Amino acid sequence: MIASHVERCSSCQAFEVEVGGFTAALRATPLEVMAKPVTIQRPRRQAGVRIQMAAAAAVAVALLIGASQALHSQPIEIQHNFVPKTPAKMNYMTRKDIEREQAMLARARPGHPVQLLGEAL
Repeated sequence: MIASHVERCSSCQAFEVEVGGFTAALRATPLEVMAKPVTIQRPRRQAGVRIQMAAAAAVAVALLIGASQALHSQPIEIQHNFVPKTPAKMNYMTRKDIEREQAMLARARPGHPVQLLGEAL
């Protein structure tokens, strides 16, 4: 596909001739000896990466130990003491109780406890 395009396009033909000439000249040039050899060193690993890997491994081990302890522990008995044994009458809040609660909430501010002495209204 590229070869058929180059055959039809005059600017691509000129570019191909130019690149071909440059490549031939570069390959014909004799090699030169460098005054100083080039050495490529391996990048040093940072200690932080090792510490992060060790921390991740420690967390994984701790989670495994915790999970195994949880699986081998005794089951928790849940007692539902809040369910009444006999039907009881529901005591709804009176209007006065609701107004008192709303007054206390209106006075409440973050970091300042509400004083519950006497009537709120």
